[in-house]
Amino acid sequence: MKFTFLIALAAAFLPVSLRAQPANTSVCLRETPPGVLLNICQHARGMVTMPQPTLYLRVYADGRGEYETSNSRDVLVIKEFRINEEDMSEIAKLCAAEGVQKALEKYPAYNHGIDSSREITVDIYAEAGRKKISLTNFFAADRENKSHYPASLISLMEKVEELWTRAHGMVTEPQSITFCTLMSDREYLTGKRVRIWADLELGIEQVPYLYDPACDRPEVGQARTKEHIGFSLDEKRLGKGVSVREILQKKGFETYPRVRVLIEGVLSKESERESHDYPYRFIIDRFLSVDKIVLPYVGELQEGWTYSDTVDHVKGKPFKLSSPLKPMIHHAQLIEWTNEDKFPSLRRSGRKYFTFRVISKETRQMERYRWNDVYTCELIEITEG
Repeated sequence: MKFTFLIALAAAFLPVSLRAQPANTSVCLRETPPGVLLNICQHARGMVTMPQPTLYLRVYADGRGEYETSNSRDVLVIKEFRINEEDMSEIAKLCAAEGVQKALEKYPAYNHGIDSSREITVDIYAEAGRKKISLTNFFAADRENKSHYPASLISLMEKVEELWTRAHGMVTEPQSITFCTLMSDREYLTGKRVRIWADLELGIEQVPYLYDPACDRPEVGQARTKEHIGFSLDEKRLGKGVSVREILQKKGFETYPRVRVLIEGVLSKESERESHDYPYRFIIDRFLSVDKIVLPYVGELQEGWTYSDTVDHVKGKPFKLSSPLKPMIHHAQLIEWTNEDKFPSLRRSGRKYFTFRVISKETRQMERYRWNDVYTCELIEITEG
């Protein structure tokens, strides 16, 4: 579900001037002024407010933006605002995209209204020349758009809607979804900004990844998946050269290589050249929350995971878990602790509550049908009861 909050934005997106139009007619009925990169007019018919048509959005090459609205006397006025360099660069790139430049001049109405309709006229003034596209009853969020329009044209209209929304002082928060939903609906969600809950695994030997073990359950239904995806950081938003480990360390998670995160970003499909690790990559531009993942120890250990346990420790005896590991045929299992000497509380008898991480697991063949599994673990925290 989307939650839309109306809040005041930075001055860069607020209207800076108002201009009334003579005879209450839209600028869409006049020639487009010089310096315009993108001009979008809309003409609604049926049960709609007047006057019509109106300027939905005009983008100048120098970063100025305009749109029309009605004042309290139903007189059209132009509101102006500024567009930042990053958005201008994206708009220019989308306007010059092959899919946009080769789009049809007029698309039929794939959505049929009952009492009203809206025709959008998109005029692009690029270096390659002018391009005119007419869309009827187009809605940027329509899931079926990919079946009717070029992908770059959809992206352009989504960007236009984003600029229009921000210019009107509205902030639309991205959808918050599960990792399961992201993967099951990846075709639609690729390229769209979302917030996801996932487990972030920095990895020990493999490439870091995102996943959610809760997605591999029967009750998840069609969204069930075991898939892992890669991730990277948006350096423009998070800082050039910053690493995930540095971000986690600043948040106090230097001893937890596996954490639960709520992150914001965009899912990207990797090319065949890049997809040797994972076919999809999530580009993170914001960490909204980070939480520890500590599982209760129940007789099984997995490399890289963090567990909690409680034992009644006896001074002078080897430190061990509350119960042996679950047996495996022909396997003897051993736990080696790397840092027992760093915890003075182990020199005293008594109940110990502790967390630990499995650094590695090594299987050594001792005889033809006998192996030793050696788990190397480090203690993270111990409290006494």
